[in-house]
Amino acid sequence: MADGIIGMVSKDSYKGLRKKLDDFLELNNLRKTEERYAIFDRICTFPSYFDIKQLYEQMEFSNFHVSRATLYNSIEIFIASGLLVRHQFGSNTIFFELKLLADKHIYMICTKCGSVMEASRDSLDFNLANLRFRRFTPESYNIYIYGLCSRCRYALRKKLSKEKY
Repeated sequence: MADGIIGMVSKDSYKGLRKKLDDFLELNNLRKTEERYAIFDRICTFPSYFDIKQLYEQMEFSNFHVSRATLYNSIEIFIASGLLVRHQFGSNTIFFELKLLADKHIYMICTKCGSVMEASRDSLDFNLANLRFRRFTPESYNIYIYGLCSRCRYALRKKLSKEKY
């Protein structure tokens, strides 16, 4: 990985993530393969969530050929290690994101077209920081809000107004 920032991960953050991966692989007697590290490096270049197809295409684009099975197996290892989180935004597609980037996100998902938008979380952060849970210490959160995006709401209103007449 190059110096500076790659995607949304700084060089220092990357070093910490890489150490966490190394420790997890050693602790679980898993091999430290070139493929795993190449996949992890590519994941660190995504600025937000991604799906397997996007990851596969990026790996191919960089001339590093891996099977989809290797991608899925590596992703499961990264999830188990706490480096990656899984999202399903209402469609059949599963998305993944570095936990470092996924911390404290609010996603608004359109139930009609499936578009996903991220909402500002400033006001919510304050309220959630003051919540206390019995026998539970939260580390991060993701909130999924389902509804209609403005484009679909406009199209629906237009359709309904035409049907009235």
